[in-house]
Amino acid sequence: MTSTWLEEALADALGFAETQDIATFIRSIEAQDEIYDAVVQMIGDERSDIAHKIAARLVDERTPQAPKESVPAAPKPRPPNASPITNCLECGLIEYHGQPTCASCQAPLHYVDERPEAQEARAHRDRLLANDASLSQRTVVHDMAAHFDQDKRDRDEAAASRSSTIHIDLVNRSIEAAPMASSQAQMLAHLVNDMERDLKKSNVRSTPSLVHVGHVDGTDADDYY
Repeated sequence: MTSTWLEEALADALGFAETQDIATFIRSIEAQDEIYDAVVQMIGDERSDIAHKIAARLVDERTPQAPKESVPAAPKPRPPNASPITNCLECGLIEYHGQPTCASCQAPLHYVDERPEAQEARAHRDRLLANDASLSQRTVVHDMAAHFDQDKRDRDEAAASRSSTIHIDLVNRSIEAAPMASSQAQMLAHLVNDMERDLKKSNVRSTPSLVHVGHVDGTDADDYY
């Protein structure tokens, strides 16, 4: 302890051993000159050299020491004739003459390129990447909704453009015809109304044949309007 050497130095200079309180008082002084003056007053001017040593040592103990630079540890020497390529993962030493086990700790040495699981993993990865690349080249995305809408439009246009044979019964006010587009149905309805209006105007007493067979070409639907 630091108080031990101070107490011993004061005991030698003063000639008695009970110097604990004096040492505590000396240590409470901050400045080196004041420490020197206090010690000289106690032990006398003839022992001023001892007072200088005590004051200098106390001040030196209070001065923070600079950190020492760490010296890197010297690496362990490699075994003779060892290759500087592969290190053992267990003990860190270099392989010895390419043996399958470490010459220092006898642990089995594995090379990254020779691990079966690593080779299998890389091969599986390559297969997946190749399949993904080939699949992206062969895959064609179809929009089913767009395909259905276009097909429906094509059917409607075909139905509107083709010819239809209809039977108009003026007595029963009915039309017998194959399925047709809405434009054709409107045209036929106007046709029936026109025929009824013409019959009423003619005031024909004889009963003509009330079944009319006509051939309607859907391509003229636009010209009718």
